[in-house]
Amino acid sequence: MGLGGEWLMKTFDVFIAYLFLGDEGKARPVLVHSQEGDKAAIYRIIPKHHGARDADYAHCFRIVDWWKVGLGRPSYVDIGVRFQLPKFMFDGRTTIGRLTNADLDSFLIFLDESKNETAVSTTTSPFYRQVHAVISQIPEGMVMSYGQIARILGRPRAAREVGWALRYCPEGLPWQRVVRADGAIAGGEQAELRRQLLAAESVTFLNDGRVNMKICCVDM
Repeated sequence: MGLGGEWLMKTFDVFIAYLFLGDEGKARPVLVHSQEGDKAAIYRIIPKHHGARDADYAHCFRIVDWWKVGLGRPSYVDIGVRFQLPKFMFDGRTTIGRLTNADLDSFLIFLDESKNETAVSTTTSPFYRQVHAVISQIPEGMVMSYGQIARILGRPRAAREVGWALRYCPEGLPWQRVVRADGAIAGGEQAELRRQLLAAESVTFLNDGRVNMKICCVDM
């Protein structure tokens, strides 16, 4: 916050913010898209992972001048989901950078061309449909891990993308049957609901609350 309570964040600044995505919460770089009242609309920035293919970033904007922004490696702006965060989450933080003019111009064009298409592309992504198809085959009372599904689909490094696909599950899909490799239940605020749904299906738990993977992990 600035003097007199003035907020110092500017549109298209890059900040570090604490986001909870899928199975974990941590500090992540984000791009400020807009501000309204006491909230900011942001997009997360994701690094390019080793071995990843261009198709993995279909709904992402590639930051050409990523080092000028203050990022440590080649990165993308993921416009698949726009988050609304209260401004107090940025109190005491400073920008790590800002999109260069060239990247900003390209990003605005990318956003304009992606209007009304982003939601479609994320929900109808071929990989997402494949993930949903695997989940639909997990029997009641059994579970699979994110990494296990990724390996079945021939994408062993795509466990994170499997978690992202769960955010777009069709109605009726047993999303609760996907857990971490060690049986821990992910889901943030939905974790307890997931646990209750699994318990109702007679899934066996260990004393520490994890799913007993030796008994309940299905092998496809």
